[in-house]
Parts: sequence; structure tokens; C-alpha cells
Amino acid sequence: MGHEHASTTGIYQFTSDQFRQSTLRSALDRTMKQALRSAENGKEKQ
Repeated sequence: MGHEHASTTGIYQFTSDQFRQSTLRSALDRTMKQALRSAENGKEKQ
């Protein structure tokens, strides 16, 4: 995770399934929006 101490990284192993799912969904949604925006911008330049 890039933390200086392993104990800091350890807190992530105790998150709820709902929190993990909502966090991953949010990241996926942002990634898809950016990808679609980039694809649309690429079409406009052609």
C-alpha cells in the first residue's frame, strides 16, 4: 500500500465487505468515466 509502517497497512484487512465493495465500485466508476471521456476526445481529434 506504500505506507511507511506495516502496521498502518494492516488496518485495511479489517474493512467490511460493504465498504470494500463501495470503494471498489467508486474507483471503477471513476476509471470508466475517464476512459470513456478519453475515447470520445480521441474520436473528436480524428
